Amino acid sequence: MKFFLTGGTGFVGINLAYHLAGLGDDVVIYANQPLLQQAEKMFGNCPGKVSWVCGDVLDKAHMESELLTSNADVFIHAAVITPGREREIKQFEQIFRVNTLGTINALEAAKNCGTTRFIYVSSVAVYGTSSQEYDPVRETVPLKPSNVYEISKFASEHIALRYRELYNMDVRAIRLGDVFGAWEFDTGVRDTMSAPCQTLKAALERRHAILPKEGMTGWVYVKDVAASITALAKAAPGQLNHVVYNSSSVYRWSIAQWCDMLAKRYYGFTYEIGTPSEANIKFHALMDNGMFDVSRLREDTGFISQYGCREAFEDYTSWADSYPDLVRQ
Repeated sequence: MKFFLTGGTGFVGINLAYHLAGLGDDVVIYANQPLLQQAEKMFGNCPGKVSWVCGDVLDKAHMESELLTSNADVFIHAAVITPGREREIKQFEQIFRVNTLGTINALEAAKNCGTTRFIYVSSVAVYGTSSQEYDPVRETVPLKPSNVYEISKFASEHIALRYRELYNMDVRAIRLGDVFGAWEFDTGVRDTMSAPCQTLKAALERRHAILPKEGMTGWVYVKDVAASITALAKAAPGQLNHVVYNSSSVYRWSIAQWCDMLAKRYYGFTYEIGTPSEANIKFHALMDNGMFDVSRLREDTGFISQYGCREAFEDYTSWADSYPDLVRQ
């Protein structure tokens, strides 16, 4: 199969492109940032081809032209700005334009080119506070977005589903949980790295980490996320009984557990659980998210997450030991 992927130079996109290419699929990455040389070298060992074209999701004509040239079967839209509060204050309009107008442009391109399927990579953010108020978090719980990122993801997801109704497009949305893992680095459009990433960086630098809480939730490893998006993208239309799916782990564990393993692997790294004002490890929210209910995805595609805490730790630290400079950015 052939895939057109926006936002493919970020850590989720790199893992997704690698997973698809490993299956023999061809992937065109459309992004305004070039691929990391390290990732490009990795892609060269895959049976499928991964290529990058420079482009902005706000340039609809260029995106449509590149999509048409790619002859892609599936459009996966993952391009997004994930801001912190400071960027939200300074760049509110730009964030909303990229996240929401960029989605409309992607949908228009897919519609005009007759792309078979459109996958919108959504997020736990659409749930807003419901992700902490419900456990498990099912796709049917109320959506309560509040900040610009949450609102833009909520709006974009609903716009995508409206395109499905208006134009009879095969549009699906997949809501990613608390994702982390290999190739997570500072791209300049994601202001807060995951807690596993931040603590791994502290461990590599032999620093003392202060957590504001244990951080117990269904942390999902990025390779599982890549496999889940692939499962949804490749499923036959008759398999899929829903348009919105959660993607997360079935394993619940804490960042405190993660830090215990880091301390054993990286001599000199220490940590403690302090107050929010003392903490040098940031979380997206003070309260932990509930576990995502992933039964829809499992029942319709057969996907089951493979990476628990130990498996993710071994894979992530092995990658980090190979690319320490990316983690330390």
